[in-house]
Amino acid sequence: MARAAHTGMLALLLLASCLPVRGIDFPDQSDIPFREKEVSAISGKTAVLPRISGSLSHENIITRDDTQVFNLRCGIYGTAVQSDNIALGFFFDSILLAGPVKGTETPASAAEFWLNAVQYEYGIESRIRLEDWDLSAGYSRSSLHPLRAGFAETAYDILKAGAVLPTVRTGGILARFSLHGGYHTLFDFWKSRLQRYRVRYSMAPRIYLETRTPSTVYARFEPSLFFLRSGNRGYDVFCETGLQLSGTGGAASFYLWARFCDDTELLVESRDGCAVIGLGVRISTSP
Repeated sequence: MARAAHTGMLALLLLASCLPVRGIDFPDQSDIPFREKEVSAISGKTAVLPRISGSLSHENIITRDDTQVFNLRCGIYGTAVQSDNIALGFFFDSILLAGPVKGTETPASAAEFWLNAVQYEYGIESRIRLEDWDLSAGYSRSSLHPLRAGFAETAYDILKAGAVLPTVRTGGILARFSLHGGYHTLFDFWKSRLQRYRVRYSMAPRIYLETRTPSTVYARFEPSLFFLRSGNRGYDVFCETGLQLSGTGGAASFYLWARFCDDTELLVESRDGCAVIGLGVRISTSP
């Protein structure tokens, strides 16, 4: 009980430390997924907040990019209610996006970067276990709030549904596969002055692999296909592989990541395609 209270308090402190001072709730430029966790059955009981955790990550970009230098991300996530084969999860993320100082600009300090924008992502997801399968449905909202001129202000709501296949174990390797679809819009009840986001529908398979020695080596691959309101197609491919060290108080991950997309949606006046590779470190209060 004391350990659970300690973990919950630490997660709340992480959340409080990353709430930005400005900005309104606003949707996402790419569907950053709800953390995949198997819904374990609690026979005959209903558990409130059986799992809650927080994380803080710093991702540096090692390739040249005109709009990105690093991202600082922190959030809170977990399971709100769980009963037998039904669970309701939640997440909240706040991401600071930093970009390079241009040749025509003078940095305000010795730091050779500017804070471009802050992005919020939050939502809920329900899971139902049908034998070995998990079916999911949820709602998320994402919003990008510019801190510099030239960067876009965008927002959207996403209604999601998906299926998580049975976990496969072969030798020392664990594999999880899932497929998720989304309907992207901006609901009228927000009374937003913003236009509808460019994406109408999305489809994203997710592949996760891990092997455990004493530590966990993992890889994640998430290619997303976007069906745009214009009738065209868009894409966002995300890959991550690294080493996770777990202990009784949490986990630390060190990883290499890459993202390829036709448009980050960061800029107002032009498309901003990306092909970036970076290094990241993530500290969380649970594995």
